[in-house]
Amino acid sequence: MSRQMWLKFSSVLILCAGLPIAAYAADGNFSYNYANGGYVSESPSNGSSLNGLGVDGSYTFTPNWHAFAGYSHLTCCSVSVNNFNVGAGYHMDLSNQVGLFVEGEFLRVNGAGNSNNGWGVDGGVRFAINSQFEVDGFVSHTDVNTNPSSTENTIGVRGLFNINQQWSVFASYSNNSNFNTFQAGVRFYY
Repeated sequence: MSRQMWLKFSSVLILCAGLPIAAYAADGNFSYNYANGGYVSESPSNGSSLNGLGVDGSYTFTPNWHAFAGYSHLTCCSVSVNNFNVGAGYHMDLSNQVGLFVEGEFLRVNGAGNSNNGWGVDGGVRFAINSQFEVDGFVSHTDVNTNPSSTENTIGVRGLFNINQQWSVFASYSNNSNFNTFQAGVRFYY
């Protein structure tokens, strides 16, 4: 099985595995009311890394639904890329330590004189090791209208350390066939 097929299969499997369990979801223990800010580095498989700052946030508008948006500005070698996303998602806690999420989003990528639109779907698992440490695993599929079309299947991991109830520091790493992305920053829960 090719890597791309494996990523698609894994994405569908993770998303479908959570659907029958939805009826057993507990009250929300993972917060989706937050703002992030930090450093972002995208390293393509054949070129120089783009580095810059990114901000994003999420807001819960019903017990299990949230909206989110994000923006990053990355530069390297006189090239500048602006990424914007906005979307909505469904989340549920399976226990005090495990939660699932599924999201859909609109994407816009501006770079090298071009503006391209697309869409994406994400899904993942959040695991609270204890009150201070959280580890998340996620998969995503994106399709951006470029010439040729850019379709990506990504797998990633994120770790959070809760300093207190309102502040966390985080780091994440994700990989697909075209580039690796590393992020590190702070999260404020409101």
